[in-house]
Amino acid sequence: MVSAKGSGAWWLVGCLAAASGSLRADDLFLPPAPAAAGAPDDPAGVPAAAVALPEVGLAVPTLRQRLARVDRGLLERVRAAAASGASPAGLLDLNLFDDATFRVFDLEIGATSAGYSITGKIEGVAYGTVAIVVNGPEIAGSVRTPAGVYSIEGRGDGEVVIRQIDEDALPDSAEPLELEDLPEAALPPARQPPAGPPSGVVPPGVAGPAGAAAVDLPFTSSPQTQVAEIDVLIVYTPLALLMNASREALETKMDLWFTEVNRMFADSGVAARIRLALAAEVRFRSVPEFDLDIRCAVA
Repeated sequence: MVSAKGSGAWWLVGCLAAASGSLRADDLFLPPAPAAAGAPDDPAGVPAAAVALPEVGLAVPTLRQRLARVDRGLLERVRAAAASGASPAGLLDLNLFDDATFRVFDLEIGATSAGYSITGKIEGVAYGTVAIVVNGPEIAGSVRTPAGVYSIEGRGDGEVVIRQIDEDALPDSAEPLELEDLPEAALPPARQPPAGPPSGVVPPGVAGPAGAAAVDLPFTSSPQTQVAEIDVLIVYTPLALLMNASREALETKMDLWFTEVNRMFADSGVAARIRLALAAEVRFRSVPEFDLDIRCAVA
């Protein structure tokens, strides 16, 4: 016979065991280190013009920003859980600002050039996405929602700058650069299309001898379609490098761009992914005119 007191004890032990086996949400961002005295650590954030942060990514128009530390132990736990398939909502919370805290679900882990990436969706926010890249000591991330876009950018000393981007202040897209506008030396030699199908290849709808190869049909995306990989070349100027804390920080941003695009492709059912073929610095003096920079880069 078990007494009421004993039953209560067993009930308490059972509750504690259940709680210890469940995953609880944790905030990813911690207050900045005391050494960052005078830095904006208010979770509500401060206007961008009200404080001078390190000269990292100054070209990004910013509504507000703050410094923080990243709970790297939490990132490692998230990485391990997501890799094992256990990634319920509540495993990771992004406490960007007091009025901008997001719970992440549908977590996926990927490899980067020097570390790993974590991507996910935002609970209760349609089309909300999260991407974080961890390359050793370097961290970069983005949070995109219909109501606002946020960036997470390492500054080289263990701290990160969290920004809310001023989307209205972003420059308009440049006009497409046509091939005829480029220097002639930068253009590849002209290639003439073949007059007909190669020998032994039978166009669709035309009968041919047994064993003849068929012409490849136009690419269509379907669950059975093999994922196409698109190689991308990135060149950057010395000024672009100076606008980042280090070359490693810039390369981490590149990994973030690729991570974001590939997750968007996957979520949209696009059977393609982009892959960095080469990233290299181009040695010439940058100018404010983007079109002129492009012409110099390809010349």
